[in-house]
Amino acid sequence: MMKTFGFILVVSVLITFGESRDLEDCSQEQARLRAQVHLLETRVKQQQIKIARLLHEKEIQFLDEGEENSVIDLGSKRQYADCSEIFNNGYKRSGFYKIKPLQSPVEFSVYCDMSDGGGWTVIQRRTDGSENFNRGWNDYENGFGNFVQKNGEYWLGNKNLHLLTKQCHSANLNGVYHRGPYTAETDNGVVWYTWHGWWYSLKSVVMKIRPNDFIPNII
Repeated sequence: MMKTFGFILVVSVLITFGESRDLEDCSQEQARLRAQVHLLETRVKQQQIKIARLLHEKEIQFLDEGEENSVIDLGSKRQYADCSEIFNNGYKRSGFYKIKPLQSPVEFSVYCDMSDGGGWTVIQRRTDGSENFNRGWNDYENGFGNFVQKNGEYWLGNKNLHLLTKQCHSANLNGVYHRGPYTAETDNGVVWYTWHGWWYSLKSVVMKIRPNDFIPNII
Protein backbone atom coordinates (compact mmCIF):
# COMPACT_ATOMS: atom_id res chain seq x y z
CA MET A 1 0.00 0.00 0.00
CA MET A 2 2.86 2.40 0.77
CA LYS A 3 4.49 1.85 -2.63
CA THR A 4 1.23 2.35 -4.45
CA PHE A 5 0.56 5.57 -2.54
CA GLY A 6 4.05 6.84 -3.34
CA PHE A 7 3.53 6.20 -7.05
CA ILE A 8 0.24 8.05 -7.05
CA LEU A 9 1.86 10.98 -5.24
CA VAL A 10 4.64 11.25 -7.82
CA VAL A 11 2.19 11.14 -10.70
CA SER A 12 0.04 13.80 -9.03
CA VAL A 13 3.04 16.09 -8.61
CA LEU A 14 4.00 15.64 -12.27
CA ILE A 15 0.47 16.45 -13.42
CA THR A 16 0.35 19.57 -11.23
CA PHE A 17 3.70 20.73 -12.58
CA GLY A 18 2.48 20.22 -16.14
CA GLU A 19 -0.71 22.20 -15.56
CA SER A 20 1.28 25.07 -14.03
CA ARG A 21 3.51 25.20 -17.08
CA ASP A 22 0.49 25.20 -19.40
CA LEU A 23 -1.01 28.13 -17.47
CA GLU A 24 2.25 30.03 -17.72
CA ASP A 25 2.41 29.44 -21.47
CA CYS A 26 -1.21 30.55 -21.80
CA SER A 27 -0.53 33.76 -19.86
CA GLN A 28 2.46 34.52 -22.04
CA GLU A 29 0.36 33.94 -25.16
CA GLN A 30 -2.37 36.26 -23.85
CA ALA A 31 0.22 38.95 -23.14
CA ARG A 32 1.63 38.56 -26.65
CA LEU A 33 -1.83 38.81 -28.20
CA ARG A 34 -2.69 41.89 -26.12
CA ALA A 35 0.52 43.55 -27.31
CA GLN A 36 -0.38 42.76 -30.92
CA VAL A 37 -3.91 44.15 -30.46
CA HIS A 38 -2.49 47.35 -28.94
CA LEU A 39 -0.07 47.69 -31.85
CA LEU A 40 -2.87 47.19 -34.38
CA GLU A 41 -5.10 49.73 -32.62
CA THR A 42 -2.25 52.26 -32.70
CA ARG A 43 -1.73 51.68 -36.42
CA VAL A 44 -5.46 52.03 -37.11
CA LYS A 45 -5.55 55.38 -35.28
CA GLN A 46 -2.52 56.55 -37.25
CA GLN A 47 -4.22 55.59 -40.51
CA GLN A 48 -7.42 57.37 -39.47
CA ILE A 49 -5.45 60.55 -38.77
CA LYS A 50 -3.68 60.23 -42.12
CA ILE A 51 -6.99 59.72 -43.96
CA ALA A 52 -8.54 62.75 -42.24
CA ARG A 53 -5.52 64.87 -43.19
CA LEU A 54 -5.68 63.72 -46.82
CA LEU A 55 -9.41 64.48 -47.00
CA HIS A 56 -8.78 67.95 -45.59
CA GLU A 57 -5.99 68.57 -48.11
CA LYS A 58 -8.27 67.38 -50.90
CA GLU A 59 -10.98 69.80 -49.76
CA ILE A 60 -8.50 72.70 -49.71
CA GLN A 61 -7.23 71.68 -53.15
CA PHE A 62 -10.80 71.60 -54.45
CA LEU A 63 -11.41 75.10 -53.14
CA ASP A 64 -8.14 76.37 -54.62
CA GLU A 65 -8.77 74.79 -58.03
CA GLY A 66 -12.51 75.41 -58.17
CA GLU A 67 -14.01 77.33 -61.05
CA GLU A 68 -13.81 81.07 -60.68
CA ASN A 69 -17.47 81.48 -61.59
CA SER A 70 -18.90 79.10 -58.99
CA VAL A 71 -20.11 79.68 -55.46
CA ILE A 72 -17.74 77.99 -53.04
CA ASP A 73 -19.56 75.14 -51.31
CA LEU A 74 -18.36 74.80 -47.74
CA GLY A 75 -20.00 71.41 -47.44
CA SER A 76 -21.49 71.96 -43.99
CA LYS A 77 -24.89 72.60 -42.48
CA ARG A 78 -23.64 75.65 -40.61
CA GLN A 79 -24.90 79.02 -41.83
CA TYR A 80 -22.63 82.05 -41.75
CA ALA A 81 -23.89 85.56 -41.04
CA ASP A 82 -21.16 87.27 -43.05
CA CYS A 83 -17.70 86.84 -44.55
CA SER A 84 -15.91 87.49 -41.26
CA GLU A 85 -17.41 84.31 -39.78
CA ILE A 86 -16.37 82.32 -42.86
CA PHE A 87 -12.81 83.65 -42.60
CA ASN A 88 -12.55 82.90 -38.88
CA ASN A 89 -13.74 79.35 -39.52
CA GLY A 90 -10.64 78.70 -41.61
CA TYR A 91 -11.68 79.52 -45.18
CA LYS A 92 -9.08 81.94 -46.55
CA ARG A 93 -9.86 81.93 -50.27
CA SER A 94 -11.59 84.95 -51.80
CA GLY A 95 -14.69 84.15 -53.80
CA PHE A 96 -18.47 83.92 -53.75
CA TYR A 97 -20.03 82.28 -50.70
CA LYS A 98 -23.55 81.82 -49.37
CA ILE A 99 -24.33 83.83 -46.23
CA LYS A 100 -27.43 84.25 -44.09
CA PRO A 101 -27.46 87.26 -41.76
CA LEU A 102 -29.19 86.75 -38.42
CA GLN A 103 -32.60 88.08 -39.43
CA SER A 104 -32.50 87.12 -43.10
CA PRO A 105 -35.20 84.63 -44.18
CA VAL A 106 -32.98 83.14 -46.91
CA GLU A 107 -29.35 82.73 -47.94
CA PHE A 108 -27.83 84.87 -50.68
CA SER A 109 -24.55 85.00 -52.56
CA VAL A 110 -21.90 87.56 -51.77
CA TYR A 111 -18.25 88.01 -52.67
CA CYS A 112 -15.90 87.57 -49.72
CA ASP A 113 -12.56 89.34 -49.99
CA MET A 114 -10.10 87.43 -47.82
CA SER A 115 -7.16 89.78 -48.47
CA ASP A 116 -6.08 92.77 -46.35
CA GLY A 117 -6.76 90.91 -43.11
CA GLY A 118 -9.67 88.91 -44.51
CA GLY A 119 -13.37 88.74 -43.71
CA TRP A 120 -14.53 91.56 -46.01
CA THR A 121 -18.11 91.33 -47.32
CA VAL A 122 -18.16 93.14 -50.66
CA ILE A 123 -21.38 95.14 -51.00
CA GLN A 124 -20.49 97.00 -54.22
CA ARG A 125 -17.93 96.66 -57.00
CA ARG A 126 -17.16 98.66 -60.14
CA THR A 127 -14.35 97.35 -62.33
CA ASP A 128 -15.01 97.76 -66.06
CA GLY A 129 -18.27 99.61 -66.63
CA SER A 130 -20.04 96.45 -67.77
CA GLU A 131 -23.01 97.04 -65.46
CA ASN A 132 -25.45 99.93 -65.63
CA PHE A 133 -25.68 101.60 -62.22
CA ASN A 134 -28.07 104.31 -63.36
CA ARG A 135 -31.13 102.47 -62.07
CA GLY A 136 -34.34 103.01 -60.16
CA TRP A 137 -35.16 102.43 -56.51
CA ASN A 138 -36.45 98.86 -56.93
CA ASP A 139 -33.16 97.67 -58.42
CA TYR A 140 -31.15 99.29 -55.66
CA GLU A 141 -33.47 97.87 -53.03
CA ASN A 142 -33.19 94.27 -54.25
CA GLY A 143 -29.68 94.36 -55.70
CA PHE A 144 -28.42 93.82 -59.22
CA GLY A 145 -25.39 92.90 -61.26
CA ASN A 146 -23.00 90.02 -61.85
CA PHE A 147 -22.88 87.73 -58.81
CA VAL A 148 -20.89 84.91 -60.42
CA GLN A 149 -17.67 86.29 -61.89
CA LYS A 150 -14.72 87.24 -59.73
CA ASN A 151 -14.54 90.81 -61.03
CA GLY A 152 -18.22 91.18 -61.87
CA GLU A 153 -19.87 94.50 -61.07
CA TYR A 154 -22.81 94.49 -58.68
CA TRP A 155 -24.75 96.22 -55.93
CA LEU A 156 -25.67 93.85 -53.10
CA GLY A 157 -29.03 95.50 -52.46
CA ASN A 158 -30.38 97.82 -49.78
CA LYS A 159 -32.37 95.00 -48.17
CA ASN A 160 -29.34 92.75 -47.84
CA LEU A 161 -27.17 95.64 -46.71
CA HIS A 162 -29.74 96.46 -44.03
CA LEU A 163 -29.69 92.85 -42.78
CA LEU A 164 -25.89 92.85 -42.63
CA THR A 165 -25.59 96.11 -40.71
CA LYS A 166 -28.58 95.49 -38.44
CA GLN A 167 -26.96 92.44 -36.86
CA CYS A 168 -24.06 94.51 -35.55
CA HIS A 169 -25.69 97.81 -34.68
CA SER A 170 -24.77 99.63 -31.47
CA ALA A 171 -27.23 102.49 -31.81
CA ASN A 172 -30.69 103.13 -33.23
CA LEU A 173 -31.75 106.74 -33.05
CA ASN A 174 -34.87 106.09 -35.13
CA GLY A 175 -36.37 103.54 -32.76
CA VAL A 176 -39.64 103.65 -30.83
CA TYR A 177 -39.88 106.68 -28.53
CA HIS A 178 -40.18 105.17 -25.03
CA ARG A 179 -38.89 108.17 -23.04
CA GLY A 180 -36.30 106.64 -20.70
CA PRO A 181 -36.10 103.08 -19.29
CA TYR A 182 -38.39 100.62 -21.04
CA THR A 183 -39.21 96.94 -21.51
CA ALA A 184 -40.13 95.31 -24.82
CA GLU A 185 -39.73 92.08 -26.75
CA THR A 186 -36.75 93.59 -28.58
CA ASP A 187 -34.42 96.52 -27.99
CA ASN A 188 -36.46 98.75 -30.26
CA GLY A 189 -36.12 102.05 -28.41
CA VAL A 190 -34.13 105.16 -29.27
CA VAL A 191 -30.93 103.51 -28.02
CA TRP A 192 -27.22 104.19 -27.90
CA TYR A 193 -25.78 101.00 -26.42
CA THR A 194 -22.30 102.23 -25.49
CA TRP A 195 -23.83 105.20 -23.66
CA HIS A 196 -26.97 103.98 -21.83
CA GLY A 197 -27.33 100.35 -22.92
CA TRP A 198 -30.16 98.63 -24.81
CA TRP A 199 -32.97 99.28 -22.35
CA TYR A 200 -32.86 103.04 -22.03
CA SER A 201 -34.62 105.05 -24.72
CA LEU A 202 -33.05 108.47 -25.18
CA LYS A 203 -35.43 111.35 -24.55
CA SER A 204 -33.89 113.71 -27.08
CA VAL A 205 -31.64 113.23 -30.10
CA VAL A 206 -30.66 115.50 -33.00
CA MET A 207 -28.61 114.50 -36.05
CA LYS A 208 -27.01 117.23 -38.15
CA ILE A 209 -24.75 117.37 -41.19
CA ARG A 210 -22.69 120.02 -42.96
CA PRO A 211 -19.87 119.96 -45.54
CA ASN A 212 -16.38 118.96 -44.40
CA ASP A 213 -14.90 122.08 -45.96
CA PHE A 214 -17.32 124.41 -44.19
CA ILE A 215 -15.64 127.53 -42.79
CA PRO A 216 -17.85 129.61 -40.52
CA ASN A 217 -18.15 133.27 -41.42
CA ILE A 218 -17.63 135.01 -38.12
CA ILE A 219 -18.02 138.50 -39.55
